[in-house]
Amino acid sequence: MKLERPVKYWKYETKRIWSRMLEEWNFDFQGRLLLKTALEEYDKWLISSEKVRELGPVITTPTGQLRRNPACDLANDARSGFLAAWLMLHLDVAPPGEVGRPGKGII
Repeated sequence: MKLERPVKYWKYETKRIWSRMLEEWNFDFQGRLLLKTALEEYDKWLISSEKVRELGPVITTPTGQLRRNPACDLANDARSGFLAAWLMLHLDVAPPGEVGRPGKGII
């Protein structure tokens, strides 16, 4: 199967995860679509988390009022979306290994 290229605007880390996942796992069309959705959310999570680190969790409005940084909400929503899609893919386990009994020291 031909490996699909990652989305152009994704951050390097997200592109690397995409490529590695497609190399190590055999996804059908729906699986690739769900993986892409998960990584879209992951990328948003990375970007919004950078903004929170840059500006802090609280910002000052032009009128001088303190308010929660909107990037906090974006980061939380993106993290939740990523984790939901990741769990739907059952990617909380290791990729399939070779068939047979495990070697010494594995168990």
